[in-house]
Amino acid sequence: MPAEAAIDQAREVAEAVTHRPLDWLRPTTPQRLWMSEVAQLALWLDGNQLGKTSSILADCIHRCRGTHPYVRTHRPPINVLIMGASWPQMAQAGGFMEKLWQLLPKNEIGPNVRWEPGFGITGKPPRIVFVRGPGKGSVISFATFVKGKGGGADRVQGATLHHVCTDEPIPQAVYEEVVPRLMRHGGTLRMNFTPRVGMPNMDDMRKRVEEKVVKLHNYGLLERNCWPEGAPVPFLSAARIEAMLAAL
Repeated sequence: MPAEAAIDQAREVAEAVTHRPLDWLRPTTPQRLWMSEVAQLALWLDGNQLGKTSSILADCIHRCRGTHPYVRTHRPPINVLIMGASWPQMAQAGGFMEKLWQLLPKNEIGPNVRWEPGFGITGKPPRIVFVRGPGKGSVISFATFVKGKGGGADRVQGATLHHVCTDEPIPQAVYEEVVPRLMRHGGTLRMNFTPRVGMPNMDDMRKRVEEKVVKLHNYGLLERNCWPEGAPVPFLSAARIEAMLAAL
């Protein structure tokens, strides 16, 4: 291939990755099963590095755009709320906001939307507005679990939402405020977290899972669950997983 043609092709690929990053996402089996879930309330409870965050965000963006490959969703525009433990937790390097930014179709969102390392999605308040494309009019807002300005159960009072996704263990008071906000549209709630020492008491969530009010996804950190569809190798091998577990 002539050099100029190769350069042009590389530019086309780079532009496609920037504007249509979801087209390049190849899910693992757990990610595909998670994004295929039709229950109104669902929780993915698993260890780190299985791709929980990427899949909950890909699912969210597809819902905003009405382009979901696995399930029937609300017709855009929709109102979405993303919640995390704190602003620093969501904005940290490699965190929720950075992964969301990597997956967003940049040519379909407002020109003033920015992601800054260490600061996350910027704006007052920070939010994503789809201004063109199939999701035109959809809005993604952010909130934290922490009570007070911009967070806690107070943050969602009065809101009418189509979809909510949460990262980290969701406090009981926030859960009980979020679910009624989904009632009008028959909206969906997607939660994920990794169990850890010192996390909030989750007895109420355990009861909801046992009573099948909340649908549970749990797969385990195994090599077969780290293998994107069509990839020649997993992103985590059994040897690396064993070494990490031994270190922990």
